[in-house]
Amino acid sequence: MSEAEATTAARPLTLYPWQLRTWQRVVYPALARRELHHGLLVTGSAGLGKSRFADVLAAALLCEHGDDHGLPCGHCRGCHLFATAAHPDATRVEAEKSTIGIDAVRGLSRGLNLSSQYGGARVGIVDPADRLTINAANSLLKTLEEPPAGAYLILVASQPSRLPATVRSRCQPVSLPVPGEAEAQQWLAA
Repeated sequence: MSEAEATTAARPLTLYPWQLRTWQRVVYPALARRELHHGLLVTGSAGLGKSRFADVLAAALLCEHGDDHGLPCGHCRGCHLFATAAHPDATRVEAEKSTIGIDAVRGLSRGLNLSSQYGGARVGIVDPADRLTINAANSLLKTLEEPPAGAYLILVASQPSRLPATVRSRCQPVSLPVPGEAEAQQWLAA
């Protein structure tokens, strides 16, 4: 198991308290109406838990049950496979060294174009998307422009301005707020 897989497997599939408002305002209504945009760009300052938010969203899309707020149940086969980085319908692309290259994006796009192994959604996470090379971003653009049915791309970026405007314009922005001081202290105390 790679370090990234171990990190994903150890990460609980819950949101931080300051992320709940964004989930309830932006993500859950779209999930409930089955109108979630195929491309999402999760942004915010470094250290806010953007990767965790993307993981929870991916798990929710792959979850077989879900809860009353669209969050993953954490117990079904889809949640278990995602938590152990073994879900065949989930692909994570991360930076090798300092960038994400075109070969990784082509592999992601090929995977999203395959049929779902479990008959549900297929999810790709690009984290950090602001490390895509120009060629990789242009390759990703093709998938964003012509998304396969049932496929979702979740891009995570602390510096979204580093992404080409053509990529940003094809994604729904999901901006995570900085928690208030009281909220942060309460969470740290817990």
